[in-house]
Amino acid sequence: MKSIVRIIRGRIKSAAVTAGKIVRASVLGLTDEQVDQVELMFGHGFSAVPPDDSECIAVQFGHRTIVISGADRRIVPDMETGDVCVHSSTGQYIILKNSGGIDIRTEQNVTVYAAQIRLGDNTLLPNVNGVVVPSCMCSYAGAHLQGSTTVMAKG
Repeated sequence: MKSIVRIIRGRIKSAAVTAGKIVRASVLGLTDEQVDQVELMFGHGFSAVPPDDSECIAVQFGHRTIVISGADRRIVPDMETGDVCVHSSTGQYIILKNSGGIDIRTEQNVTVYAAQIRLGDNTLLPNVNGVVVPSCMCSYAGAHLQGSTTVMAKG
């Protein structure tokens, strides 16, 4: 017996991580059909719990449905052709710029857990707090900040 495969385009009504660390969602198709307990699958190393009302593409084969793509276009940061971005629903993002730079935006602290942190020619070791990085080429809102920056390392 052949299995029928259908592609469903719709919206995620709600999504959550189960006890088995599987992301499951309720999906509402464009024809108002609802499918519950749908597993969301992402590429290796990527996971997300999409916000309610995110768009999705699901594949249904037999009695099983899997969301293979989910996106919320309401929160995509401005990018240029060739840029790659990881972003959250709260506006935080990391953009790998096609031009070669990397933009990181957050209103919170950035915590790095590493044996060493390199900023240009300066190496910071863990558990060293208040290290001043001289002549840091830092900018804010497109303007260069003169002087140095203080880095708090955490082991």
